[in-house]
Amino acid sequence: MQKKFKPWLISLLKYCYGILQPLPLDGFPQNNIHSMVILVQERIGDTILTTPLLKHLRHAFPRLEIDLVGVREDNEILRHDPYIDHFFNLHRMTLFQKRKLFRKKYDLLYHSKDHPSFTFLKLCRQLKAKLRVGLEHPQHRGNFHYLLPQNAVTATVEKNCSILDLMGSSAWKNDLRPYFNEGPLSPEIENFAESKLKHEKVIGINLSASNIYKSWKLENYRELLRKIDQKIIVFGLPEKHADKECLEKEFSQVIPSPPTPTINDAAHLIKHLKILISPDTSLVHLASCYDIPVIALYRTDLDYKRFPPYSKVQKVLISPTELTDDIPPQAVWEAYGTLKED
Repeated sequence: MQKKFKPWLISLLKYCYGILQPLPLDGFPQNNIHSMVILVQERIGDTILTTPLLKHLRHAFPRLEIDLVGVREDNEILRHDPYIDHFFNLHRMTLFQKRKLFRKKYDLLYHSKDHPSFTFLKLCRQLKAKLRVGLEHPQHRGNFHYLLPQNAVTATVEKNCSILDLMGSSAWKNDLRPYFNEGPLSPEIENFAESKLKHEKVIGINLSASNIYKSWKLENYRELLRKIDQKIIVFGLPEKHADKECLEKEFSQVIPSPPTPTINDAAHLIKHLKILISPDTSLVHLASCYDIPVIALYRTDLDYKRFPPYSKVQKVLISPTELTDDIPPQAVWEAYGTLKED
């Protein structure tokens, strides 16, 4: 029902707030931008992929005031980012704090989503900004002063950073790797990493994925683990804990590890790994932050092009059927053998 009415709701925004006439990109006032607010996408992977933009904005414009607005708990990993000035999370803010945010005036607002979202477009119109920039989409027209051209196969990091070209900076193209702002750890994770991972060459295997089409079935993991004789730890969200414990009991080389209740805990373990094997790009992005070699399993070539790994050493496997389950364990084993030799 919501999808059915989304175009109508987005049109209603233009009726309520007025239609913004598009301006030519070559007329963007590069020298008149002193403050900027960026809307951060909701998912943890997309949040991580925002970090190259923040780093390059600060390096290119050291005096620019950079504020972020998030809408979900996952966005909290950016709260103490060293390259920003202020972080606002609508998920946590009081009514007084929200009023303060919506009264603040910015020179530039940037919306990096490549598809229409009523929640985000409403925020774009509610926040006060002289200029509003988004990515080209038919339903974005009328809500932004500038629309940046986009291609469906362009990597998300590159889409995020395309605002830098408009602002007159191109140095970002030489460094696309994201980073992670480490936060508090659970004592169990800290102790486990210190005692089990610091002095071992350990492989990480991730069981979780964002949906069933991107997941890799348990029997595939079993077949792979029958071949790998190196020490291994298994990652899994709560719904995969039973499978995680099953593999820990079944295979002697698998080290029983505590759950990772937060993204900080997962990141702390990942940075100690020798290799990560994962069908989920969130952990692939975390591995990229620490330049950990990865074997990344993708459902489609489009998924890979939009969310590629940024680790220097990587092996990418793409399903022949658009179901990650159909990537054969033998192919993962062969990729592992190549990385192991490296």
